[in-house]
Amino acid sequence: MWKLAAGDEVIVGPGTYNEMVRISANGTADNPITVRSAVPGAAKIVTNQTFGVHVQGDYVKVDGFDISGASGAGVTANLTHHVTISNNIVHDNGSNGISASRSDFTTIEGNVTYRNAANGPYSGISVYHPENITGDTTTYGYRIIVRNNVSYDNVTKTGAHSDGNGIIMDDFRSTQDLTRTPYLFPSLVENNVVYNNGGKGVQVDWSDYVTVRNNTSWHNNLDPKKSGTWHGELSNMNASHNTWVNNIAVADPTVSGTGTAIDNTSNNGYINSDNIWRNNLTYNGTSGDDSVRTTGGNTKLSPEHGNLLGINPMFLGAPGNFTLHPDSLAIDGGTKNYGFPVLDSDGNPRQGGLDMGAIESGTRPEVPPPAPAIRGTVANDFLAGTANGDLMYGDLGNDVMQGNAGNDTINGESGHDQLYGGLGDDLLNGGMGNNRIFGEAGNDTLFSLNGGDWLDGGAGNDLLRSGAGKDTLIGGTGADSFVFSVVTDAGNGLKSDEIRDFSSLQGDKINLSGIDADTGTTGNQAFTFIGANAFSGIAGELQYVNGRLAGDINGDGVTDLFLNLIGNPALSGGDILL
Repeated sequence: MWKLAAGDEVIVGPGTYNEMVRISANGTADNPITVRSAVPGAAKIVTNQTFGVHVQGDYVKVDGFDISGASGAGVTANLTHHVTISNNIVHDNGSNGISASRSDFTTIEGNVTYRNAANGPYSGISVYHPENITGDTTTYGYRIIVRNNVSYDNVTKTGAHSDGNGIIMDDFRSTQDLTRTPYLFPSLVENNVVYNNGGKGVQVDWSDYVTVRNNTSWHNNLDPKKSGTWHGELSNMNASHNTWVNNIAVADPTVSGTGTAIDNTSNNGYINSDNIWRNNLTYNGTSGDDSVRTTGGNTKLSPEHGNLLGINPMFLGAPGNFTLHPDSLAIDGGTKNYGFPVLDSDGNPRQGGLDMGAIESGTRPEVPPPAPAIRGTVANDFLAGTANGDLMYGDLGNDVMQGNAGNDTINGESGHDQLYGGLGDDLLNGGMGNNRIFGEAGNDTLFSLNGGDWLDGGAGNDLLRSGAGKDTLIGGTGADSFVFSVVTDAGNGLKSDEIRDFSSLQGDKINLSGIDADTGTTGNQAFTFIGANAFSGIAGELQYVNGRLAGDINGDGVTDLFLNLIGNPALSGGDILL
């Protein structure tokens, strides 16, 4: 993608792309280049080349892809600045899941990385040897940001077993290449969840001025061949001027062999200096065991600084659920004195006292009390909803009801009504009469009761449930479901329902699972799809010929259930819930 220009946005549709993507063009501060999946995770880059995505340009954003199969890194940015790698699923790549090297002003956020690093000393997320390639000497604000990521199951299988970390901030001082200037600008590791990795959860080695806050690290160090002498869930190795606050570190000594939750260590005569350890929680399965290791004369963590040492964080269901139990001491156990994330890793607000770890307990947005229902009269009413999600009743009369924004519930009740959902995921129930029901935007549910109704889902993945009477069903765009619960819902002969726009390609389904396909057998029996074949006298056969879907529920060879599919669309057994 070298022909791109500043401000260009490339939107990639769903599908599998067997190639490496190289982005070498440059954006600008005001007009970055964006390359993103139209649907998060639906554009899959599967390659056997060195990289899945190789960013070589500046002011570039890569967002929303599923990336796998590379022999090297899934996503790498090298010798770049102002690059954002966000909301990608990066897995099964040979080296790092996501890698930034010799780069500056790099943001890695909202990604999921797993099953990477098999081919050697690599990690789920790696920031290595950053450089001030812009010449910007300001020291305020974070220039390297790694936040809101989930990194797990990254384990080295061959080569050196020194890494396999969830996240590593590696050699910012450039001790492995003394020709380069040390990188001494502020960096941030925040709101990440790391678990079941072969190496450390979060490793900061030979790197200074890094703030590590509100991360959750659980049961890492799983690689039985791991080398090196540092094995903490959180590891600060030969590193100074770093701030570690509000983290939760839980080690499992039965698999890691060390029981070390936090490792503040150094070697070769180096002493870590000016590091801050405040309001962190450690646990290794034994209450009261601080599970902190210090070597080389380094400072040990102190409970006087708000650290909860040897305390069970009481997760609700790790590793599936790292939410804190209401009785956890980590709730409100954090400090705001060193900055804090406004949202937790799930995007929920951190409110009240600050919790330790990546997930704020009980921070789901408060649901406002429901507004009073909007009710019609015995006359012909026009009722309009608000933006808050309304409950509406038409009562008698031929009413026009508009939900507008919000997730609305609209009940036509009696009369011949017109119902419009508007924005949001709405539930629209026509009630009595011959009604016209429009879901419009959102993933809506449309109900027909009695009468001949017109149901139009509009945009989104809608559910259209037919009722008694001759109904017309239009799914609109999206993967829609057409539901028939009893034989009389579908009708027969001249009174049969019709589906105007069935599309297997869009993922539409016809749901007949609520109908007993064999009335002579106890229970609810499933249909058998026979395509264009004739009925053979066996109950439960479902036939499709020239746009007509017919079912025999008693084995007499006569149609009992009949649907018209306008336009004679392609239909297979896989399109029907039998």
